[in-house]
Amino acid sequence: MKLRLLVLGGFVVVLLLAGCAGAAVSIARATHPGMPAGFDTATNLMNGKPGAIWISNDRSAFAIVTYGSSTCTPIPTTISSPNAHVVEVTFVKAPSGACSADQAAVTHEFVVPKGVDSGSPVTLHITYDFEQKYQYTLSLG
Repeated sequence: MKLRLLVLGGFVVVLLLAGCAGAAVSIARATHPGMPAGFDTATNLMNGKPGAIWISNDRSAFAIVTYGSSTCTPIPTTISSPNAHVVEVTFVKAPSGACSADQAAVTHEFVVPKGVDSGSPVTLHITYDFEQKYQYTLSLG
Protein backbone atom coordinates (compact mmCIF):
# COMPACT_ATOMS: atom_id res chain seq x y z
CA MET A 1 0.00 0.00 0.00
CA LYS A 2 2.81 2.43 0.90
CA LEU A 3 4.57 1.60 -2.36
CA ARG A 4 1.39 2.40 -4.36
CA LEU A 5 1.04 5.77 -2.59
CA LEU A 6 4.70 6.55 -3.19
CA VAL A 7 4.42 5.69 -6.89
CA LEU A 8 1.16 7.63 -7.23
CA GLY A 9 2.66 10.63 -5.43
CA GLY A 10 5.71 10.54 -7.71
CA PHE A 11 3.46 10.39 -10.78
CA VAL A 12 1.50 13.46 -9.60
CA VAL A 13 4.75 15.39 -9.04
CA VAL A 14 5.95 14.49 -12.55
CA LEU A 15 2.67 15.69 -14.05
CA LEU A 16 2.84 18.97 -12.14
CA LEU A 17 6.41 19.58 -13.24
CA ALA A 18 5.59 18.74 -16.84
CA GLY A 19 2.74 21.23 -16.77
CA CYS A 20 5.05 23.97 -15.53
CA ALA A 21 7.89 23.19 -17.93
CA GLY A 22 6.20 24.87 -20.88
CA ALA A 23 5.22 28.05 -19.05
CA ALA A 24 6.76 31.21 -20.51
CA VAL A 25 9.09 33.20 -18.26
CA SER A 26 9.24 36.98 -18.51
CA ILE A 27 12.60 38.56 -19.31
CA ALA A 28 11.39 42.01 -18.21
CA ARG A 29 13.15 43.46 -15.16
CA ALA A 30 9.71 44.40 -13.81
CA THR A 31 6.07 44.18 -14.86
CA HIS A 32 3.27 46.13 -13.22
CA PRO A 33 -0.27 47.32 -13.90
CA GLY A 34 -0.80 50.81 -15.30
CA MET A 35 1.40 53.18 -17.24
CA PRO A 36 4.71 54.86 -16.38
CA ALA A 37 4.86 58.57 -15.63
CA GLY A 38 5.05 60.62 -18.81
CA PHE A 39 3.41 58.00 -21.04
CA ASP A 40 1.31 59.72 -23.71
CA THR A 41 -2.14 58.23 -23.11
CA ALA A 42 -3.76 60.38 -25.80
CA THR A 43 -1.62 58.73 -28.47
CA ASN A 44 -1.11 55.27 -27.04
CA LEU A 45 -4.19 54.28 -25.08
CA MET A 46 -7.13 52.27 -26.33
CA ASN A 47 -5.78 51.43 -29.79
CA GLY A 48 -4.68 47.96 -28.73
CA LYS A 49 -1.14 48.55 -29.94
CA PRO A 50 1.84 48.65 -27.60
CA GLY A 51 3.62 51.90 -26.76
CA ALA A 52 7.11 52.66 -25.47
CA ILE A 53 8.88 55.27 -23.38
CA TRP A 54 12.29 55.87 -21.82
CA ILE A 55 11.98 55.41 -18.04
CA SER A 56 15.44 56.49 -16.93
CA ASN A 57 17.11 59.87 -17.41
CA ASP A 58 20.31 58.24 -18.69
CA ARG A 59 18.29 56.16 -21.20
CA SER A 60 19.54 52.88 -19.79
CA ALA A 61 16.00 51.54 -19.35
CA PHE A 62 12.75 51.69 -21.30
CA ALA A 63 9.21 50.43 -20.88
CA ILE A 64 6.78 48.82 -23.28
CA VAL A 65 3.13 49.30 -22.37
CA THR A 66 0.74 46.61 -23.56
CA TYR A 67 -3.02 46.97 -23.52
CA GLY A 68 -5.63 44.25 -23.23
CA SER A 69 -7.23 41.84 -20.80
CA SER A 70 -5.77 42.26 -17.29
CA THR A 71 -5.83 38.49 -16.76
CA CYS A 72 -4.07 37.60 -20.02
CA THR A 73 -1.07 39.90 -20.03
CA PRO A 74 1.42 39.13 -22.83
CA ILE A 75 4.78 37.83 -21.60
CA PRO A 76 8.06 39.19 -23.02
CA THR A 77 10.31 36.19 -23.67
CA THR A 78 13.19 37.50 -25.80
CA ILE A 79 15.10 40.74 -26.28
CA SER A 80 17.92 41.27 -28.74
CA SER A 81 19.73 43.99 -30.62
CA PRO A 82 20.81 43.29 -34.19
CA ASN A 83 22.60 46.67 -34.32
CA ALA A 84 23.24 49.81 -32.27
CA HIS A 85 19.93 51.44 -33.22
CA VAL A 86 17.41 48.57 -33.05
CA VAL A 87 15.96 46.53 -30.18
CA GLU A 88 13.72 43.54 -30.83
CA VAL A 89 11.32 42.23 -28.18
CA THR A 90 9.04 39.22 -28.55
CA PHE A 91 5.93 38.68 -26.43
CA VAL A 92 4.01 35.42 -26.19
CA LYS A 93 0.42 34.87 -25.17
CA ALA A 94 -0.26 34.37 -21.47
CA PRO A 95 -0.91 30.71 -20.64
CA SER A 96 -4.18 31.37 -18.80
CA GLY A 97 -7.48 29.92 -19.93
CA ALA A 98 -10.36 32.36 -20.12
CA CYS A 99 -9.46 36.05 -20.26
CA SER A 100 -11.43 38.80 -18.53
CA ALA A 101 -13.35 41.21 -20.75
CA ASP A 102 -11.74 44.28 -19.21
CA GLN A 103 -9.09 46.44 -20.86
CA ALA A 104 -6.02 47.43 -18.89
CA ALA A 105 -2.54 48.85 -19.47
CA VAL A 106 0.45 46.85 -18.23
CA THR A 107 4.02 48.19 -18.13
CA HIS A 108 6.98 45.92 -18.87
CA GLU A 109 10.37 47.44 -17.95
CA PHE A 110 13.62 46.50 -19.71
CA VAL A 111 17.30 47.33 -19.47
CA VAL A 112 18.71 48.50 -22.80
CA PRO A 113 20.75 45.63 -24.30
CA LYS A 114 24.54 46.02 -24.50
CA GLY A 115 25.73 47.63 -27.71
CA VAL A 116 22.65 49.82 -28.21
CA ASP A 117 23.38 53.53 -28.70
CA SER A 118 20.62 54.98 -26.53
CA GLY A 119 22.04 58.48 -27.09
CA SER A 120 20.42 58.45 -30.52
CA PRO A 121 16.92 57.37 -31.60
CA VAL A 122 16.25 53.67 -31.10
CA THR A 123 13.75 51.65 -33.14
CA LEU A 124 11.80 48.95 -31.30
CA HIS A 125 10.53 45.96 -33.24
CA ILE A 126 7.86 44.32 -31.10
CA THR A 127 6.42 40.96 -32.07
CA TYR A 128 3.36 39.38 -30.47
CA ASP A 129 3.86 35.67 -31.20
CA PHE A 130 0.28 34.53 -30.64
CA GLU A 131 -1.81 32.25 -32.89
CA GLN A 132 -0.93 34.81 -35.55
CA LYS A 133 2.11 37.07 -35.44
CA TYR A 134 1.55 40.77 -34.94
CA GLN A 135 4.48 43.14 -35.46
CA TYR A 136 4.81 46.75 -34.41
CA THR A 137 7.62 49.25 -34.95
CA LEU A 138 8.00 52.04 -32.40
CA SER A 139 10.55 54.78 -31.96
CA LEU A 140 12.25 55.82 -28.75
CA GLY A 141 13.45 59.30 -29.66
